[in-house]
Amino acid sequence: MPWTERSIEFGPTLARRLHGVDVARGYIVSDVKHIYLDTTITALVTSEPGRLLAFAKNLSEQAASASEVSTFVEEPVIFVCNEGSGTWGHWVVHNLPTLIMLGDKFRDARIAIPQAYFGSRPSFLESLLFLRPTFASRLLPIRSEVTYRFDTLLTSDFLYQDRSIHPEALKILESAGSVPTTVDVFSRVFLKRVTPGKREVANLEAVERILLENGYSISEVGKSSFASQLQLWHDASHVCAVLGSDLTNIVFAKSKMQILSITPEWFSDHFFFDLAAAKGAIWSEVFCGEMIDEKTPLHTSSFRVDQFTLQEMILSMRNRETSPV
Repeated sequence: MPWTERSIEFGPTLARRLHGVDVARGYIVSDVKHIYLDTTITALVTSEPGRLLAFAKNLSEQAASASEVSTFVEEPVIFVCNEGSGTWGHWVVHNLPTLIMLGDKFRDARIAIPQAYFGSRPSFLESLLFLRPTFASRLLPIRSEVTYRFDTLLTSDFLYQDRSIHPEALKILESAGSVPTTVDVFSRVFLKRVTPGKREVANLEAVERILLENGYSISEVGKSSFASQLQLWHDASHVCAVLGSDLTNIVFAKSKMQILSITPEWFSDHFFFDLAAAKGAIWSEVFCGEMIDEKTPLHTSSFRVDQFTLQEMILSMRNRETSPV
């Protein structure tokens, strides 16, 4: 299916210097009555306004009552809302380029990073320091259970608009280039999910067999270092994955990469499709309608892939590659 072209006009990206503000549970609270919202919470304005008001009230009350238990930080601090509740996709596309942009501009400021990224999620911090090694001495770990009082806080708009990553954000991420690693890199790769219990493929063995027969290797690169992930995406020509965060690293790929998304019909997340469009990738999709184990939230439910449809899609992709332009 050919792309439908559309133009997106990016306005100026505003950086803000805020004085005397609090951060409660990872969100900016200004003068107790106002909070800065990420896009996840902003969506509640139209869908669940009552829940939004309750959330804002709870944060404000937490900040207001924290005079004796909060941590005061006097030096300037760069802070970005924990967009996407700490998922890899939102970190790479929203938070990472924004932190780098602000860190390059305000060179004397500390850089606030969730404490969890220093331990259980090493790839998050590794990606930042891979792109900007000099930021290591400026990092300020932030714990979600602590309310912080900042004398000067620096933040900005996200480099993302109208379902599209900002061209400047792509430039920042693409500056990572590629690095040689000890990992064997294949041109066709199936990214096996490393998060158990979420969108599991019930007939995974059959799916892997079909992909292997068609020249794909099987990779659990999600468990690897950021440098290894970067190398895989830079060198691969074809990537197949279940729709989700495994496709985030397309921002590090070369243009014209072939993407084959295995997509449950009830998971309508355009985020990764839009990233593919921004990178000029060629997107193919196998929709799967047979749910096996329904879960909450629904998009984490396991499902079965129709083997005939998968095989036909792979053959269709091959025919497009060999057809004269």
